[in-house]
Amino acid sequence: MAEVNSTVSQLYKDRLFYPSAIRDSIKDVGTDKIDEVKTENKPLKQVLEILEKNTTKIKFPANPDDLKNILKEEKDIDILLDNGVIILHQGEYYMASIYQQSIGFATSRKGKPKVLYF
Repeated sequence: MAEVNSTVSQLYKDRLFYPSAIRDSIKDVGTDKIDEVKTENKPLKQVLEILEKNTTKIKFPANPDDLKNILKEEKDIDILLDNGVIILHQGEYYMASIYQQSIGFATSRKGKPKVLYF
């Protein structure tokens, strides 16, 4: 392990955090974030719990109709939009990586995911 860290630190001399470390930590950090959000925001908690029960039924980026099939009410989609969980971009809903990976949603595309700044 020390040998790997040494190699990585030689590659990224100008960084405090290495890309692989950031990528690998998203799921754990996201799980903590979701737990916090659920205690602080009851409407968002209800919507996230619906999504957690349907991780195999939808992938992100998602077609608006697919998301509406899971979240039956328009206000639920608005809650996700208002809280920065999803964003509508070029006719598809994108979910923030911290939520997508922590909840367990797959991506609907192959290759490197598009980077959107919310």
